[in-house]
Amino acid sequence: MMNTNWKYMVIAIVMILTAGFVQNATARDLIIVASKTTQETSMDWLGFLKSKEIPMKIITPDSFSEYKEELYIVVLGSINESKEIAEIAEEALTAEEFQAISNDSEGKMFFKPQAWNVGQKVILFLGSNPEAVTKARKSSRDEWFEMLKEWFEIEENEGFHVY
Repeated sequence: MMNTNWKYMVIAIVMILTAGFVQNATARDLIIVASKTTQETSMDWLGFLKSKEIPMKIITPDSFSEYKEELYIVVLGSINESKEIAEIAEEALTAEEFQAISNDSEGKMFFKPQAWNVGQKVILFLGSNPEAVTKARKSSRDEWFEMLKEWFEIEENEGFHVY
């Protein structure tokens, strides 16, 4: 009889801990890594994300090491803008991908699951200059918005066409 009570107690504890973990996983922030200049030029996009009630934390590239284990990360920037963005890009991309964006005036979006941590989802909008980064974000909007809808359980998708 005592053995049965222990079983139920262990099951109850596991269920409570599991429920707490699920709540924390859905409440995680989208970590956005961007220089102050890129943040300023991306205010419309950041405002759009906020309007969709996506929980965000915007950080500069020099503090990225504190957040690189987070579940959801977006890196936004020109690899020629700051050495930190270039270093982050070199860590996440293959050598061929990095070389391709170094000379590309269009920029590119990359999706790198598990770039630094198991289960992690990382989107990088990169280019050789700020205009290329904006082009990369705008040309891939259908793709990144579908990802964000899934990650943050966004119901509707009206009005995102301009971002």
